[in-house]
This record gives sequence, structure tokens and C-alpha cells, in this order.
Amino acid sequence: MACRFQYTRLFLVLLLAIVVGGCAAKTSYRFLDWIVAWTVDDYVVLDKELESEFERRLDQQLQWHQATQLPRYSALLRSLQDDLQRPLTPVVVNQYLLRVNGFWLDIIAQITPDITAILSQLSDAEVAILLDNFGDKIAESEEKYTDADAKQLSRERIKRVEKTVKRFIGRLNENQRQIIRHWEQQLQDAWPGWLAARKTWRENLATTLSSRREADFEQNITTLFTAEPAANDETYQQVVVANTHKSIELIIALQASLTEKQRAHLNKELAYWAEAFDELASEIKSREAIPQNSGIL
Repeated sequence: MACRFQYTRLFLVLLLAIVVGGCAAKTSYRFLDWIVAWTVDDYVVLDKELESEFERRLDQQLQWHQATQLPRYSALLRSLQDDLQRPLTPVVVNQYLLRVNGFWLDIIAQITPDITAILSQLSDAEVAILLDNFGDKIAESEEKYTDADAKQLSRERIKRVEKTVKRFIGRLNENQRQIIRHWEQQLQDAWPGWLAARKTWRENLATTLSSRREADFEQNITTLFTAEPAANDETYQQVVVANTHKSIELIIALQASLTEKQRAHLNKELAYWAEAFDELASEIKSREAIPQNSGIL
């Protein structure tokens, strides 16, 4: 489960990166289909017929997500608002991680049939391009982190966390910066295991795609997206578990350090996102309620 939290976090970061934009949050979500399509184009260019099918399936899935998943995100944020009225505990924080992981698994279950349908139609040339691009992305990451100075990576990690925290609580004080620096110093090096897991996943993808015309292809895709990528790497599993615990401690320490002004800022941010998700969900439900022959454009 610990490794999967990394992919859950990645999913949430991507989601927030898309919708976070101040007053433009709802507008950004409405362009999510373009953003997803651009991301797919980074890995493989589909032929015209398959691209049309992909866009149709994507539109249906985004409507499903907007109508059924955004209310769940809103409910989670409102629950978090309530829990933040009291000191957080490791158990409570872990429960939120499990809920978010459940969101990810539900999305995978929903989209797997469409992923299977698209991937099963790829030509050998398209599969080769897809795998090459995945390999290139891994190589880029390997080059970046292998050649990077450890102190520089540490500074960048601290800067990213400070920027994220500032977005939700406002300006950080020196004590809070020290809490983040202390957290970063305690982290174990997960880079070797992470890189190995990425390479293993790409190899498993290649194996899975080689049998994309077989009857069990959908099940194999499901396994690919939900199985632990480094289940046999006990050392990496231990590192991830340890770092997850340290990150939970960071969240608890930061909450305890909040000033009244910061608590109010955080509560306002959570309320904003909960309301934004609710409004987006109500929009799609309103469109579904309009009769197709109503004449409304």
C-alpha cells in the first residue's frame, strides 16, 4: 500500500495543478479534456480514427468524474475542515490517505475498459513509440537526479513544500520553515528504488502490450495500474513506509504550529475548493437534466 500512495499523491498533485488557479479554477477544469489530450500526445500520436474514439471516450469519462467524483472530493475537504478543529493524529491522517487512495482505485476501475479499448488498437509502430517515450522520460529523470548536487535537490524539495504549504496557510514563519527543513533532513533516499520501480513498470507495460489482442488484456492492464511496482524490493518498501511516516509527522507538526490567522486562511481555502467542486458537479447534473429536445443550446 505504501508505494501506491506515491502514485495517489502524483494524481492529486496533477489534479490540483490543473484546477488550482485562483478564480479560474472552474474554468480550468472545463478545459481538462484538452490538458489530458496534450499529455497523451507527449507519449503517442494516435491515427485520426483512434484519436476520435479516444476523444469520445475521454469526454464520457470526464462527465462521469465531474458528476460522481467531485462531490466525493468536496465531502473529503469538508470532513477535513471539521477534523482540523482538533489536533490531528497519525490515525486520522492515515485515514485520509486511505480515502484518497480509494479515489484512485475507483478511477482506475472506471477507466480501465476504455484504456484497454484504446491500447488494444495500437499498431506495433505506435506501441514502439509509446514505450520509447516512456523510456526517454525515465532516462531524463535519471540524468537529472544522478547528476544533481544533493544539497541542491534538498533545497528544491524544501522550496516545493514551502510553496505548497504557503498556498493553503499563507506566509510561513521561521518555526514552520524549520519544521519543513527538519522533515527533509530525516527523509531516506528513495531515489534508487523509485527509479528501479519506474523501469520495472515500463518493462511490465511492454509485456502487457505485447498481448494486447488477448482476452485477459483488460485484467492485465488493471493489474499494471494497481499492483505495487516494487513489491519485491523490500528495501524500497521500507524506505517508502519510513518517509510516509515522516510526512505524516510533518503534517501534524505544521497543524500544531498554525497561528489563528493561518487557521482561518486554511479553512477559507478548503471551503473554496469544496464549493468549487460542488458547483462543477452541479453543472454537469444540470446539463444531464435538460431534455435533449428542449431547444436549449
